Amino acid sequence: MNPRTSLHASGAGRLVTGLALALVLTLAAFLFVWVKPVTGGAGLSVLAGLAAVQMLVHLRYFLHMGWRTGKRDINLAVILAVVVICIMVGGTIWIMHNLDMRMMTGTG
Repeated sequence: MNPRTSLHASGAGRLVTGLALALVLTLAAFLFVWVKPVTGGAGLSVLAGLAAVQMLVHLRYFLHMGWRTGKRDINLAVILAVVVICIMVGGTIWIMHNLDMRMMTGTG
């Protein structure tokens, strides 16, 4: 078989692999929430871990991001965007939690 026409060399194999991984991770998250083997903070940690792995799968297999030297600037831009989003989401959760605690305790 010609390597140029093989499924993996054409890029379709990578997409199928990414799709399979994304489906497995999505089904694992839904199954975890449905069965509820662990609740509370540990359950949220497991879901956050599954979400992080899913993001890495999407970045690697669908956006074709790797750590080659030619793509380093693009990768750094994505890392910066992720850090900024984490700061925004974390700050929002912190502020909302603080407001909730103030409203529930009656302090102002």
